[in-house]
Amino acid sequence: MPSAAHIHSAALFIAQNTDAQLYPLERTLREFLNLTFADWIIARGETPAKSAVWLSIRTTHTQGTTVPRWHRDGRMFPSDHDRHIHSKYSVTLLGSPTRILVENELVTAVVQPKDNFEVMRGKYAIRLEGQPMVGVGKGEIVRFTWGRRDSPVHSEPDMDGDRVFVSVLFGSEAEVRIMIRWRDEVFVEM
Repeated sequence: MPSAAHIHSAALFIAQNTDAQLYPLERTLREFLNLTFADWIIARGETPAKSAVWLSIRTTHTQGTTVPRWHRDGRMFPSDHDRHIHSKYSVTLLGSPTRILVENELVTAVVQPKDNFEVMRGKYAIRLEGQPMVGVGKGEIVRFTWGRRDSPVHSEPDMDGDRVFVSVLFGSEAEVRIMIRWRDEVFVEM
């Protein structure tokens, strides 16, 4: 788990780039990380000897309607623990929450795991227009399984100003190091 100093650093980054207040942000981030880590441990059925976290903070400021980028999350990293359900947890702290489609026959038929969703973006948007969505509120944590057929079909929302989106992936240190290497980032010891 990230240390208090790392949580403070993440909250400071958000506060410096938005109108959000630092100390409530720290509390919210700490609660988010604690809740999601506890859920991850329960889903694994065991406490890993050495765990790590990939924390992603996206701040955006745009206005207007966007073509939905409907997709199911694919595999985030190779894992030696494929018997476990792998998940990404997310929360929208500011702005519109992520759009999630209600799973039904059409959604299942249209969004295929083998498809490149960036290439299929326009076709998915047309075929899935008007499909019912799950009501996700601001501040609600969403758990996305990944690499599975039942992973929720989701997209970024239409942007209506500032948005702060936070997501985490937990894994072994080796798994998170692979994510970092793929994204040309730096591993930070806690």
